[in-house]
Order: sequence, then structure tokens, then C-alpha cells
Amino acid sequence: MTPFWITGLPRSRTAWMSAFLTNGDVFCHHEFLKDCTSREMFYEAMSVQDKRIGNSDTGLVVTDFQTRFPDSKTVIIDRDPVDVYVSLSEIYEGINLDNFWSMVQDISELKGMRVPFDRLDDEMPNICEYLDIPYDKARHELFKILNIQTTDLVLRHETVKVWR
Repeated sequence: MTPFWITGLPRSRTAWMSAFLTNGDVFCHHEFLKDCTSREMFYEAMSVQDKRIGNSDTGLVVTDFQTRFPDSKTVIIDRDPVDVYVSLSEIYEGINLDNFWSMVQDISELKGMRVPFDRLDDEMPNICEYLDIPYDKARHELFKILNIQTTDLVLRHETVKVWR
């Protein structure tokens, strides 16, 4: 089966998306890149054929996945970079602006379904249809009130340099 991809800048609800989309025969990793030591390890894991696999990754630093899996679908959550930076600054000190703006640029060049951050809940039925995943309205209503997020900062230089 062809994997699917969810990405966006940090603080764009990728952790929430991973949790929501993992249901039944669908498993959506969250920030799986951090658990892999190489691109090959990552791509091999994403090539599992016995179930529907996805990866929801904040600031996906491997942007060649669309070349590696040309038939895969990608959802890009578009959030204003200034809002993201302000949100990150409230939690973390010393954000590397070069890495941040590089991430903004990389994500802007991806192809796929673009969803404005503030319309994510409204667009969930369409996102599920685009990804060929069943939409569960009752589950969505339960998930709307959940605040699911990670505290790992993906902008660390050592993380980025492994994948670039």
C-alpha cells in the first residue's frame, strides 16, 4: 500500500492528526523520522504492505519522499510562520532562525492538499476522503476537544543535519 504524509510547521497539530488518523486498519506515525537513523530505514518502514501507513511530521525535513513514493498523497497544514514563531518562542529559547526559514521554504515547495491551519477541523472529512481513509464523525467530535502535542523541538541542529 502507498503511504500517506501529513506535514506542517511546528505547532500545526501534526501530533493531533497522527492520533486522529490512527484507527482501525490505519496507523499514522508521528515524527517517525526521529526514531530512524537513516533515510533507508525510514523508507523501508514506510513501505510496509500489510496495513495503511502514514507519517505525520512537523516540518518534515526529508522532502524527497514525494520522489520516492510518487503515488502517495500529502496533506500540508499551512500555518502563518509568524504565528508559529511566536508560539514556539513562548516555549523554547534560542530558536535557530536559519533552520526555521529553511523548513518554511521546504514545506512551501511540497505538492499536495493544502489546508489552512484554522480550517483543519472543518476540512477533516475532505482530508480523509483525499487520503482514502474512512471519516468517523463521532470520533472527530471526541478529538476536537483534545490538545495533543509534543514538547520535542524539531528545529535542533543535530536533528536537522542528520536528514539534510
